[in-house]
Amino acid sequence: MAINWRQRNHLTADCQYEPLSSAAVVQRTTSEELLAVPEASRKRGKHPLWIQLMTLTAHQGLCVYCGRTDADTLDHEQPFGDDGPDVWWNFVPACASCNRWKNGRSAREWKRDMELRHSFPKAFSGRTMKPEVFAGIVTRVEKTQREIRDHGRREWFRHHYDCRTNPKIKQDVLDWLEQCNRELKGYPHAPWTTPAQEGYSLNVCTRRICCGALQKDSRWTNVFLDDDEHRNLGAEPIKQVSMKATCLPSSFAHTCPLQECFLNL
Repeated sequence: MAINWRQRNHLTADCQYEPLSSAAVVQRTTSEELLAVPEASRKRGKHPLWIQLMTLTAHQGLCVYCGRTDADTLDHEQPFGDDGPDVWWNFVPACASCNRWKNGRSAREWKRDMELRHSFPKAFSGRTMKPEVFAGIVTRVEKTQREIRDHGRREWFRHHYDCRTNPKIKQDVLDWLEQCNRELKGYPHAPWTTPAQEGYSLNVCTRRICCGALQKDSRWTNVFLDDDEHRNLGAEPIKQVSMKATCLPSSFAHTCPLQECFLNL
């Protein structure tokens, strides 16, 4: 019978790790295997594009576990196989390698496993992680989850990307992620931190910096863009100088990156 990381050791009251006896391993294996089997009716859902972008852009777009690689997958922090909810507030951004390596463990369980590997290297085989990396896993996960659960941030992604067609393949998601990152870099600061206009539908973005047309003090102005400026806004380059019209609050006319509220003339 194969013994996994959960069955090899347990944490004593004085925070010391002790190997389990063979009898304890057999007894615990039986109960854990029964609890780990998900209900037959539970299936992973297909999540809207805005939820995927909202998650993958958190933590500066980096994997929350290694903190170094670009995130390209959604990971259930509370494992789906352990009855973890398949909803946005249980998601964290992860690279594909760390997502596979985590293998059905929570962040705390994974950190504890890495501590065991460094404390008892002869008892474990396989990959390991540097202490300075795994030591901050739990802190990074908690901070990133707070970022994802921020109401203003969540609503901004819903308003701007919920109307998009949901991608059918992973590469489409990554293409949208690249476009979203370009858009976010065009703002001087996070757009969801700017004031919104009250009195409008909850399904409409009224943030001053990105959708200022609905602000009461907005005004019309003409803007001329060359190819480079047009490209920086996430649009395709054009052969001739283009002219756009946008509705901006007068106080933000010089700082707004001029997105989302353009009208072709």
